[in-house]
Amino acid sequence: MPEKGVTTHPDLLIVSTDPVAVDSAACRILGIDLLSLPFLRAAYESGLGAARETEIEIRGADLDAYTGRGFSVPSRNPTRAVPPFLWRVARDLFIGKPVIDAAACIACGECVASCPASPKSLAQDPQKVPLYRYSSCIRCSCCQETCP
Repeated sequence: MPEKGVTTHPDLLIVSTDPVAVDSAACRILGIDLLSLPFLRAAYESGLGAARETEIEIRGADLDAYTGRGFSVPSRNPTRAVPPFLWRVARDLFIGKPVIDAAACIACGECVASCPASPKSLAQDPQKVPLYRYSSCIRCSCCQETCP
């Protein structure tokens, strides 16, 4: 169940080895400019994938056939009314933070390499478990998605 918005069943599966392209295709269907979303813009600008329609090869269904199907997109910035210093405190209290299980970590550095934040939210000494700097973490979960 989504946190906001309305659940829909478009009978569509979007698959790619490029996670930015997947998000770009979904945004196209929803009528959202992918580059207007800070964490996806950061991923694209960091070279983590393709975002522009001209850079992505679509196979199978025509995405335009899925646009305008009554998707309900929630407000994209509910924090505008909250002063920035309060938002930082609230974010740290209420929005989940990625945590590394030191016992399971193989210290490969994939999480550090995939972090699109600038400066990076993870630092790692060779052969050691990476450490988070939550003050720069944008909560995109790229580190968790790439962790083997």
